[in-house]
Amino acid sequence: MKNFKEKLDRAVKSAGIQDKDLVGILGMSKEGFSVMKKNGTIRADALKKISDALNVPVSYFFEDGDDTEIEFKSNTSEAKAMYFDPNYVKLLERQVQEKDSQIQNLMEIIKERRTA
Repeated sequence: MKNFKEKLDRAVKSAGIQDKDLVGILGMSKEGFSVMKKNGTIRADALKKISDALNVPVSYFFEDGDDTEIEFKSNTSEAKAMYFDPNYVKLLERQVQEKDSQIQNLMEIIKERRTA
């Protein structure tokens, strides 16, 4: 991928996050991330995760030229604040736990009705 490192650096800077944040999102080692960034070799699923995290279209990384403007998919600062805010993450985790509990309760009701 031509100019991948430069485009990635520009998108990271524009999004106001750091490479270490992407390393966590991708679930890779720092070394693996560095090699990927340097060589411009990346799996499609990893590119999609990066695109979503940086709030840029995947096509941004394939466009020619160094002067390509980044067209964000939505309000980047709002997306960044939500995605990286520990309180927001905790809220989502609580919501998932509540839904899991509701599902478990419904499964028990279904089981009881089947045996009745």
